Amino acid sequence: MIMVLMGMQLTILLFDAYSLKDKRSVIKSILHKLSNQYNVSTAEIDELDTLNKAVIGIGIVGNNRVLCEKVLRKTIDFIEANYEVEIIETEMMEY
Repeated sequence: MIMVLMGMQLTILLFDAYSLKDKRSVIKSILHKLSNQYNVSTAEIDELDTLNKAVIGIGIVGNNRVLCEKVLRKTIDFIEANYEVEIIETEMMEY
C-alpha cells in the first residue's frame, strides 16, 4: 500500500473585501467549509496583511493519487461557485 500526500497552493483575489476584517471573514469561511465538506487540511499561508489578495494551502492524504487530485479539483470548483473571488494562480504539489 502506498501513501499519497498532495497539496495545492491557490492565490485568490477577493472582490468584496474592504478591510482586513472582511478579508479574514471570507477566508475563514472558505477554509472552514473546505475542511468540513472535503476532509482536507487548509490554511492561509501568505499575503496575510494584503487587503484583496490571499494565498491558501490545501492538503490531502490518501492511498489513491487520482482520487486525491479529484478532491483537490473539486475544492477549486467549490470556491469559484460559492464565493466572489477569482483564483489567479494554482500550484499542485505531490510528495
